Amino acid sequence: MPINVVGATEDRSIHFHQYHLKDGGRVRYRKVCELEDRQVSQSEIGKGYELTKTQVTRSRTRN
Repeated sequence: MPINVVGATEDRSIHFHQYHLKDGGRVRYRKVCELEDRQVSQSEIGKGYELTKTQVTRSRTRN
């Protein structure tokens, strides 16, 4: 019985983008601070874990 070996790491999935229906402009995700209501840069973002609604443990480690 012949056996065919294929690679398991090949990405064959389709990746969709989001577009504005009215004018075809690309829709992107912006990172906005909820407290200051302004867009923040990647260097201003840290990681954290929400312990309770009012208590968060934070880290300055970048992604």
